Amino acid sequence: MSIRFFFFLLATTGPASLWAVEYENAQDIEQKVYTYIETTLAEKIGRESFDQDYEVTVSKLDPRLRLAKCAKPLKIQTNKSSNNRSHITTRVACETDTRWSIFVPVKIDRFAEVAVAEQSLHRGQTLDVNAIRMERRNISHLGNGYIDEPERALGMVMKRSARAGELVKLSMVTQPKVVAKGDKVTIQASRRGLTVSMMATALENGKLGETISVKNNSSNRVLDALVVGPGRVRTVR
Repeated sequence: MSIRFFFFLLATTGPASLWAVEYENAQDIEQKVYTYIETTLAEKIGRESFDQDYEVTVSKLDPRLRLAKCAKPLKIQTNKSSNNRSHITTRVACETDTRWSIFVPVKIDRFAEVAVAEQSLHRGQTLDVNAIRMERRNISHLGNGYIDEPERALGMVMKRSARAGELVKLSMVTQPKVVAKGDKVTIQASRRGLTVSMMATALENGKLGETISVKNNSSNRVLDALVVGPGRVRTVR
């Protein structure tokens, strides 16, 4: 057998391990990214809260991707500069001689019980226990505009109409008017530990916590007063 023919046989029928290159499995990388996000979030918010309220979806990698098998554990980091908490990007890197890195998008959905319209609601309607219900929804894109406790909605007044099943947002409701223009109100003034009450007339509508103008019925003096309850205001210094 000639030397040339021997090497030809070795190249065509010899052990595959001499020539094969091992690659990372795409599904394994996806799972490692998921585990990293799961562990990081669970440590931050608590395991029970994560299991109940969060859902993590790792973008699928192209199975044809050819990334050399890394001799060390893969390094995974998140893009901390991102302001979008529901969509983040993770960097997966091999920091050995076969250096490579890829970016893997991750979607994080958060769920919570929020207020929705039990029935069609109209503008000016005061919300009661029959007007809303609490329903589990994806709140990842709602910011801080949702109502997560029924007590925050009850007694509020609708600023616009809403369909049955529609999310009731904070921007859709307002405090009820507890003082109307022309109402007779009791105005309280405190000075040096002494509180004096007198009658006044509201010169404008007022909600709880708002400052309105009132006219003292005795002196006809116009004062700024804080609405503290139905028919009650307090002087503002």
